[in-house]
Amino acid sequence: MDIVEKIKQIKHSKKITNEDLSMKSGIPLGTLNKLLSGSVAEPKLSTLLSLCSVLECRLSDLTGETIPSTDPLFEKFNQLDDHGKELVTLIIEKEYQRCHEGAPSVLLTPVRKSRRAITLPLFDLPVSAGTGIYLDGDSSENIKIEMTEKTRDADFALRISGDSMNPKYHNGDVILVDSSVSPEIGELGIYVCDGCGYFKKFGGDRLISLNPDYSDILLSSFDDVVCKGRVIGRLK
Repeated sequence: MDIVEKIKQIKHSKKITNEDLSMKSGIPLGTLNKLLSGSVAEPKLSTLLSLCSVLECRLSDLTGETIPSTDPLFEKFNQLDDHGKELVTLIIEKEYQRCHEGAPSVLLTPVRKSRRAITLPLFDLPVSAGTGIYLDGDSSENIKIEMTEKTRDADFALRISGDSMNPKYHNGDVILVDSSVSPEIGELGIYVCDGCGYFKKFGGDRLISLNPDYSDILLSSFDDVVCKGRVIGRLK
């Protein structure tokens, strides 16, 4: 039995719906549905640990890997509160990426989080809310913001340029980005297309501006398209 089937089996035995599992684990419903449908080949460790916490099971119950039930580290992890589990999971995920995927991209600089505040990089090279700006710089400054249910998922901040996302977002606004999640259709994201950075709404096969004066940007017109994450908010 593979991981997905084991998750479904435990979820069914505990009579937990996808909506409840998403809300309690903090995993977006769209991401959870993709995982349970088998669309995700290798679920992230952070995702599995979040599911284990809600389903009240061991990681080994899902992966089949042998982890002694008396392992003191595992027992300590289970006794942490939600904040502690989130912090440990974040560290594991970042270190796994560093060891197995090479040095992280400049836009994926590790985030330092605490109970009351988050310190994360603000990149002073603006992302376009217009026709596109080349992302070829790496200078940034650390900023500290209050930790809330929404801001705790931010990995970095970017200053936008242009008026194509008016009236909701304006030139000079600083937006927060979760680099671990790709936008669903209708959600806002950061995209690098042939080296140019865009802040747009994802339309499946195109990038859409909120300002009706701007035409849609077809993704098929680019040779290389990379999503850098989903926009989760704006600094006041």
